[in-house]
Amino acid sequence: MYADFESKVSGLLSGSKTKAERVEECVENSLGSIKKSDIARECPDISVTTIERVLKKLVDDGKIEKTGGGRSTAYVWGKSQ
Repeated sequence: MYADFESKVSGLLSGSKTKAERVEECVENSLGSIKKSDIARECPDISVTTIERVLKKLVDDGKIEKTGGGRSTAYVWGKSQ
């Protein structure tokens, strides 16, 4: 638990990743699907607008798949066949 916290804090402090890269990493590292609210909770310094923009680009690029709709919308890394 502390190692996970330490890695998140060190990533924020070092500034080594862009906000878009961090959103993409959240989706990629999630087990199963992830919701926009989960990403916002994990990266509180990233605006919802930025999260939405990155998610749309990832869907358009075919890196993630959007499932559900409305409040139950979730995202899954990779495209199912």
